[in-house]
Amino acid sequence: MSEQRDEEQDTVFTESLATLSLTDLQDVFGHLDRDRYPDRIEAVRSQMQTRIEQLGMPVASPSGDSVPAGIFRRLWGNLLDVFISLFPLVIYMGSKMLSSSSGGGGRAGGRGGGRPRGRGGPEPEESFIDQVVTYLTSPEALWDAVETYGPWLLGFMVYRALYVLPQLMRSGVLPGMREAGLRVESDTGERLRWKQAILRFVTAYGLGILTLGVSHLWSIWDHQNRTLFDRFAGTRVLRASRRWEKPVEQRLLED
Repeated sequence: MSEQRDEEQDTVFTESLATLSLTDLQDVFGHLDRDRYPDRIEAVRSQMQTRIEQLGMPVASPSGDSVPAGIFRRLWGNLLDVFISLFPLVIYMGSKMLSSSSGGGGRAGGRGGGRPRGRGGPEPEESFIDQVVTYLTSPEALWDAVETYGPWLLGFMVYRALYVLPQLMRSGVLPGMREAGLRVESDTGERLRWKQAILRFVTAYGLGILTLGVSHLWSIWDHQNRTLFDRFAGTRVLRASRRWEKPVEQRLLED
């Protein structure tokens, strides 16, 4: 009776090995009592050997891995990556605001505070459209804007380059892109070279400013869903299956 129960337990144990990842199998193999459970040890070893052999075989990837990414998925991935990039700046600005608010301060304007009154009343403020037209038609105003916001934009670009380029060259995926199910590769299907990654990064900002964002929207009518800076750099953005979208067999091999 005891031997029958042990055989049933061994059978259940062997069947459960198929649901474990390769990492879990290694953990079980390292902690299992070899003297007490020699049959289980052999079953784990056999399952590990099968998984290792499968690693050398081509795994059929989901159909989404060869599909060009759409504009909305790309927009969602970019928004997530920008948020992640700006998070340290948000923390810094929040701490500065808290420190400035804790310092107190008097009432602005003093006793006679308020809007200054003139004979003709307050002048109407310019609308946003009027301000944009002023910047585009006035070299002085445009240069003032460059002097004011140029260093901030340059600093942000340097920070983004240090954050983006190593990840694109190593895996073609950023954290936000991974969540949105995206990956970047060369138009030949290979990993990005450093020249491609730098050219794509620089042209994304340069063409985005020169074309007022049209270069990013170019993928809407491009037959391969590629933007202008993708065309310049020889890259493309494809759908990438997220972990929960992959088949169980592939997830077990990757873990």
